[in-house]
Amino acid sequence: NGSTGSFFARFLDKLVPIELLTHKSNKEIPLLKISGIGADLKLLKEIRGGRKIVVLGDMLELGGAAEFFHYKIGSLMGELNIQALFTLGKYSHKTVAGAKKAGIEEAFFFRDKKSLIEKLLTFLRENDCLLVKGSREMRMEEIIDRLRMKLCSST
Repeated sequence: NGSTGSFFARFLDKLVPIELLTHKSNKEIPLLKISGIGADLKLLKEIRGGRKIVVLGDMLELGGAAEFFHYKIGSLMGELNIQALFTLGKYSHKTVAGAKKAGIEEAFFFRDKKSLIEKLLTFLRENDCLLVKGSREMRMEEIIDRLRMKLCSST
């Protein structure tokens, strides 16, 4: 509907600067990435409004510790009162497992962006707050661009 599309257009335009703050991969200090996502999640918790929804792509720079840290990030979701989690990539099932154990019922993992976007489009509603984050190599901006195209079109 037009008013919802208009709302999302304004909302997504406000998200663009946040997207530009994405950390670059840092193979020397993988915990920097973990603390970065933790800070982003805590910021999301402070935002007033609708449901808090997180879209996470794999953090590819974690090497042998990837499964452990993806699970830990999922566990953090429950502590921060995140209502829904959409994950993308090889390790995303670990993030979902951690989130479900932490009490997040609406946690989904996807192997491709197209499936994630399709589910997300049916899930989103007005006043939702959305955080999109992942390794640079995951190209999460493609998800933001696709959401903008679908939700903000004038047709």
